[in-house]
Amino acid sequence: MAGNGSIRQRGKDSWELTVSLGRGPEGKYIKRTKNVKAKNKTLAKEMLRQFIYEVETGQYTSLGNVYFRDLVALWREKHASNLAIRTQQGYESNLKLRILPYFGHLKLSNIKKIIFKISLMN
Repeated sequence: MAGNGSIRQRGKDSWELTVSLGRGPEGKYIKRTKNVKAKNKTLAKEMLRQFIYEVETGQYTSLGNVYFRDLVALWREKHASNLAIRTQQGYESNLKLRILPYFGHLKLSNIKKIIFKISLMN
């Protein structure tokens, strides 16, 4: 269960939320962090309460180590079957020819707007 949380201002309207989960089997502290935009400390505290709840209930998942190709596989498993056959075929074609060659090998945390825009220009 999540213990306590803390907030730290990183810049104007930018805050780092941290939730401590205690120590792991090797004795290292386990924590989850998230950067958010909030106009003031009161809003940041409210976001921290929500973040603690998400961590405690298992709703929060860090995308730091998830590859784009794994997200696509999850999407296929959960959502592709809800689409019309022709729509599925179009999406699969775009994924295979245009999207996965650029993004498949990247971690989600490394995909930034600029990379996405550059790939669209090619």
